[in-house]
Amino acid sequence: MKKIFFVLTIVCAALFVSCRKDTQSPNTTSSPVNDLFVAANFQGINWVAQPITSFNAANDTLTVKGFYQANNQYLVFKVRFAGPGVYSLTNSDQASFYTVNQSNATTSFYKLDTTKTTNTVTITSFSPSIDIAEGDFQLSFVKTSGPSSSPGTADFANGKLWIQVPIKK
Repeated sequence: MKKIFFVLTIVCAALFVSCRKDTQSPNTTSSPVNDLFVAANFQGINWVAQPITSFNAANDTLTVKGFYQANNQYLVFKVRFAGPGVYSLTNSDQASFYTVNQSNATTSFYKLDTTKTTNTVTITSFSPSIDIAEGDFQLSFVKTSGPSSSPGTADFANGKLWIQVPIKK
């Protein structure tokens, strides 16, 4: 009888410990979501932006928007996401770069330079269990509007990304 009581006590204790509620917030510093970024060498500066992503399941389109707060700049690109692979951007609707003022009005706008063959986004890894993708990119743009003092081109070289892919399961 003592053996059964002893075994039952151990089993109950193990169940109690394994079933206790995890009170740690998912938004702690160890969470991969807090480490998300879109970064590149842009016009000679280390450009690091906070990403905002969305996924349209109807056409499998992943939209990534990087916001660089220091200069109120946005980089936006879209790919037909199918996991790891190389995505060539060939249509000017697939990517844009723009700046805004304090009122959030667009001050300059750049469209994808479709004459460049280096406009690519490469997803090197994707973890469906946490919906995190890692990769790199190279994108070139030409100015379509903005002050004459704005450069005529905008190039993002050696781009890196660590983003959340919000796929509905």
